[in-house]
Amino acid sequence: MPYGKVVIQNAETGEVEEFLARISPQGVIDWLADRSSLRAAGHPDRPPDVDTETMRTWLPWPGEEDLPYFQRRREIEAEHMGGRPFTTVYAVAWHAIGLHAAFNLLAFIDEEGGYTAVLGSSDSDALPNVVKPYGRDEPDEVVWEEAEALVIEVTNTREWDEVRVTTTLDVDWFDSETTLAEAEIARGFQSLPEGPVN
Repeated sequence: MPYGKVVIQNAETGEVEEFLARISPQGVIDWLADRSSLRAAGHPDRPPDVDTETMRTWLPWPGEEDLPYFQRRREIEAEHMGGRPFTTVYAVAWHAIGLHAAFNLLAFIDEEGGYTAVLGSSDSDALPNVVKPYGRDEPDEVVWEEAEALVIEVTNTREWDEVRVTTTLDVDWFDSETTLAEAEIARGFQSLPEGPVN
């Protein structure tokens, strides 16, 4: 789905706002429900660039690079990924009023191998962030057991409004959508249709 103009009425201010988005109307509705807590956590104040059934993400638009959301991602990648290529093999996202959390088990796809487990939340006081690397000699069974234990622990911390589980098939779709969004951003949204689409 290409980017299109989305017009909404802000429930807090009553003002009419216009956004560029490439997600479904339901994705925009879901973002609106989380908007204030996401903004407080340092996300861009706009709909996500990619929103699949189980994952959503924002890509940096010009001028947004210094937002805390992107800074955290860069810090994690620099400190724990070291510029190495990786892919998500398992992910879980939790949503509740005022709190969002995500767990990603990332596999390095170079000859060194290994994994890194990352748990991030919109409120680190309520749910601390965790990053744990696993070397190539760590048995896969141990990695999966610890990943599942952490997911169960987070799931049991409170009543969540929504829990989304992502598998490698979901990741393939998510990655292809992310690549398309990145290309449109790089072109300056030149493929925009005329007028609102939602």
